[in-house]
Amino acid sequence: MKKTLLEIYALAVCFVTITCFAITLGIAIYDVIQFSAPEFCMSSYDFEKHQSNEIYTRNWDKEKRERYTAEEITTLRNESYRVEILNEKRSAIQSFIMSCIVILIDVVVFFIHWKVAQKARNSNDPSNNLHIGSPTQKRIEVKANFSCDAFVKDWARA
Repeated sequence: MKKTLLEIYALAVCFVTITCFAITLGIAIYDVIQFSAPEFCMSSYDFEKHQSNEIYTRNWDKEKRERYTAEEITTLRNESYRVEILNEKRSAIQSFIMSCIVILIDVVVFFIHWKVAQKARNSNDPSNNLHIGSPTQKRIEVKANFSCDAFVKDWARA
């Protein structure tokens, strides 16, 4: 069965949109997990930093450590952890919205090109633009049914 360039183009676009959809869907699923379990998706460094006062104040100079009591450091650490969790959730929401936009565009582009491919396949018009046949075919049919045998022979030699 001959395929038109239009059909090949439309099916190639459909393939790319399906690939893009699959990748974006994986990202969106991760965003849902990141929103529902931000501690799980938080970087190891940020998570570890908030596990104890000693680790939290590891990079503080001695003067700064002596300025705060243990209770104040715990309060600062817990507040910092709360802010990290909020940042993770906000990042997840942003990424999820971007993923939804990409998925929406993918779906629209896919269905438009799927319809184009179906119409190109169902078209029985032999003068339908440029046809691609088997590799041994020596004739290219164009809209005006112009035979290009000489061109194909020159092209095959090159």
